[in-house]
Amino acid sequence: EHLVMHSRFHGSLSPFVCPDCGVAFARKFQLVNHGRIHGRVPHACPVCGKEFLQKRTLVTHMKIHTGDGAVACLECGEAFKCKSELQQHCKMTRHCLTAAQTQQTQQQQQQQQQQAQQQAQQQAQQQAQQQAQQQAQQQAQQQAQQQQQQQQQQQATVIKQDDFKPQIVQVRIGAMISKR
Repeated sequence: EHLVMHSRFHGSLSPFVCPDCGVAFARKFQLVNHGRIHGRVPHACPVCGKEFLQKRTLVTHMKIHTGDGAVACLECGEAFKCKSELQQHCKMTRHCLTAAQTQQTQQQQQQQQQQAQQQAQQQAQQQAQQQAQQQAQQQAQQQAQQQQQQQQQQQATVIKQDDFKPQIVQVRIGAMISKR
């Protein structure tokens, strides 16, 4: 396949011939580009008839008619294919200078509001974390106090039992001694 394409450059196998002047080309896109010399424009807008040399330019142009990705001037309502064309329009047209400044101011205000909301959310999260830490510390302290109280109660019980046992033993020994 590549050999066939390559041989078109060297021989008379060029299948794409210009109908106007007879010049032959190895590839179709070369013939299409050549057709521009004769005034042929290969891509026309089906809505308004405007002609374009490249298909991608037609696709971009169609956005005006379909509204896909198109942007409009807030002052005069003129539609543009892309944001950069609107910006160029705003630079060149006096009525749009104010609109561009207003739009920029609105964007700045929106950014400031978003930043303020983010800061408020961060502060709320920090407060919630601090409260959770304080609660955890309080619970830990309460548990420690409860454990201390339980240990003290256990020690008091052991002491009472220890005090009681020797007395019983002494009484028994004494009773045994007195019986003999």
